[in-house]
Amino acid sequence: AGKFQDATTHLVTDAGESASNLALVQQGILKVSASTGTAASDINNAMYHIESGGMHGASGLSVLQVAAQGARVGGADLDTVSKTLVGTLNAYGMTSSNAATQTQMATTMMNQLIATVGAGDMKMQDLASSLSSVAPLAAAAHIQFAEVGGAIATMTAQGMSAQQATQDLSNTIRSLSNPNNVAINEMQQMGLSAQD
Repeated sequence: AGKFQDATTHLVTDAGESASNLALVQQGILKVSASTGTAASDINNAMYHIESGGMHGASGLSVLQVAAQGARVGGADLDTVSKTLVGTLNAYGMTSSNAATQTQMATTMMNQLIATVGAGDMKMQDLASSLSSVAPLAAAAHIQFAEVGGAIATMTAQGMSAQQATQDLSNTIRSLSNPNNVAINEMQQMGLSAQD
C-alpha cells in the first residue's frame, strides 16, 4: 500500500495530475487493474505516461482502460502500448477533457492499431515500439492514421519489420514534404507535385 501511495503521488508531483483528483485516479487504477488482470504497478506506470501526455482525471483513466485492454488483447507490454496510444492521440489532436469523448477517441485509435497488427505481419509490441517514428510526422502532413496503418500493414505483410516499415514510411513522408530538385523535376514530368 505504501509503494502504491508513493507511486501514485508521482502522478501529482511529476506528471501534472491535480492533488484533488488523486483519490479518484487511485481508485480508477485499482479498478482497471482488477478488470484487466494487470498488476497495479504496471497500471500505475502506464498512467504516468498518460498523465504526462496531458490526459488527467477521468479522461486519463478512460485512456488507461483502453490501453490496458489493447495491451492485453495484443499480448504487449502495457507501458509501451500506453506511450504509443497517448503519443498517437496527441499527434492527431485526439484529446478531450470529457471522459466519454476521450474514451471514444482512444477506442477508435486502439481499434486502428489492432487492425494494423491484424492486417500486417507483426505483433502489437512491434508496432507500438516503432510507431513514434512516423505518427507525429504523418499527422503533421495531414495523413490519416488509417493510411499510415495500411502502409505499415502492407510492408510488414511483405516481410519487412515494423521498425523498418515505420522508418521507411517516415523517410518517404519527409522526402515528399520537402522534395529535392531531382524529385521536383521528375514529378513535374509526370504532371504531379509533392503536394499531390
